[in-house]
This record gives sequence, structure tokens and C-alpha cells, in this order.
Amino acid sequence: MTKKKVYPVHFTGQRGQQEASEAFQQNETSTWERWLKHSRDTERCWLSSYAFTGNEHKPDCRFYSGWSDERQAEIYLGDTVRAAADGTIVVRLPTGLQKKAPSDVKPAENVSADEPVKRKRRPSMSLLELLHLLWEQSGINVWHPVDKKKRTPGGVSWRLQHTAARIRIGRVPLEESLLLMAMKDTPQVIANREHMRAAKKNKRRLIVVSVLAGVKPVRHG
Repeated sequence: MTKKKVYPVHFTGQRGQQEASEAFQQNETSTWERWLKHSRDTERCWLSSYAFTGNEHKPDCRFYSGWSDERQAEIYLGDTVRAAADGTIVVRLPTGLQKKAPSDVKPAENVSADEPVKRKRRPSMSLLELLHLLWEQSGINVWHPVDKKKRTPGGVSWRLQHTAARIRIGRVPLEESLLLMAMKDTPQVIANREHMRAAKKNKRRLIVVSVLAGVKPVRHG
């Protein structure tokens, strides 16, 4: 498990700027608490994260959280999607990315060998729901007029690739099993090929995210 990071805190006042490093926060407790109290008393202190602002922190920060609003936190309750202690988001799909050999487990004695064994299905997320999660975590669903590149295929792929680095499907990093739309002679083409080779070698399934071609009535009837 990756250790969460304690970032330094900067205080600015009439005496200039002071920095409270991780070591200072741990060893100079009385001074650290006094600085915090003074900042709070003057309403200039917001050290920890407010509710549902954890996604604005760096993934390795101790205040990081994947959920950016109350709606996401309510939707992704339970074992289907959970935030791990290291900041990664763990997702359960109906079919895992790692291919497994046929099970050698024998059926129970009172069950016929020809009778299928009924297993209780565990809650899981569909591929469409995974796409929605990727979209939200990447911020693609939020419009910024100055960020026109967000809407281009290359810009979308770049954001999805970085978001996928923080998501695991079970134990498999989504980033290693994701094929994204790519323009000719771009780094994404190379990344897609590497992911395909790794998936073949490690017997993993792949997930493809791309733009659908427009439907032409004449061609498709």
C-alpha cells in the first residue's frame, strides 16, 4: 500500500512566510497547533478539504478522495466501486480483465453433475457505467470555454489515460488494459500497441473507448 503524503503548509503574515514541513508538523506540535489556531481565528485557514473537494488534491495526498460531489458518493456505494486507501478507485465488472483457467472445483455431493450450480451474483458495474465514471473523473462532463482541446479525440484520450491510472478493475490497473481513440502517428497509437502486446502475453481482456462512426441511412439501410 502506497503511503499517503503529508504536504508542507505555508503561512503568510506580517512576519513573512513560514513553512510547516511534515517533520515540523510531527515534531513541533505546540508551534504547529498555535499557527493553525491563529490562522483559524483570522478565518484564513482551510488546511483540510471541505466536503467533496478531495478530488482537487493530488492522488498521493492524505486528503485526496475520488468523489467530487454527493451524488457520486451515493451512486458508488458498496463493493461495486470503492476508494482504496492509496487513493485508487477499485471497480468490479461482471467479467474481470484477467482471464482465468476453468475451475476445477467439484460440485456438491447432493447436486447432479449435469445440473448447473447456481451462484449468488455479486454487484458489479456495467461497461457503460464504467464509461460514465471515467467521464466524470476526467472532468470531460464539465464545460470550460477556454478548454477546447477537451472535446477533441486526442484531448479526450489524454484525459482518460491519466484517469485510468487511478482506477483498478479488481487487481488489474485499468490503464494497462485500455485502448483509446488515437490519431495516426501519435503517442496513443504506440500506447495502444503496447497494451495489446501486454494483454496477449498476460492473458488479459481489453476495454476499447472510441468515437462511433456516424450512421448513414444509405449505407446501413
